[in-house]
Parts: sequence; C-alpha cells; structure tokens
Amino acid sequence: MKKIILLCAQGMSTSFTVQKIRDEFGKRSMDIEIFARSDDEISIYFDDVDIVLLAPQVGYMEDEIRKLCEQNNKKMAVIPAEVYGSMNGVVLTDFILQYLD
Repeated sequence: MKKIILLCAQGMSTSFTVQKIRDEFGKRSMDIEIFARSDDEISIYFDDVDIVLLAPQVGYMEDEIRKLCEQNNKKMAVIPAEVYGSMNGVVLTDFILQYLD
C-alpha cells in the first residue's frame, strides 16, 4: 500500500479534498492511503509516507521538501492550483497517479 501526505496551510480545508480522492481510489479499487496535514507536521509523518504532495498555498516549500524527498528517495509534487481548486476527485486522482509506481 502506498501512503500519501497532502500538506496544506492548516490541514482543515484539505480534508474535504482528501475525502474526494479517497472515494475515487476506492472506486478504482486501489489500496492507497492519503491524509492531509498542516505543513508544520511534515517531520512527524515524513518517514511513514511514499509521496509528499503540496497544496498550492504551501508551494513556497517546494525547494525544501523536494530536497528532503530526493535525499530519502521519495516522490513529491505541488498540485497545480487549477487541479486543486477543481475539488474534482477524478482530476485530483489522475494527477496523483502519475507519481505512483
């Protein structure tokens, strides 16, 4: 099972987005765990995830998180604002799938 963390500014509003993604993974019968956390919680969860996604509002962290991910052989991406803003589970899941092995 792949584990994905979606970092955002406060971890609250992203919960709705994560639920849409979970629902879509379920429809596709994919065993993926995804959860949202605030950007300051990355150190708590980093070791337990395979992929780190950044919501657009924390895109300023990209360089720092990319370096950390590269050093630890993890994938990461910043979700484009138009994809994130769509709040469409299909669109979001399709974006994430490009980062799964």
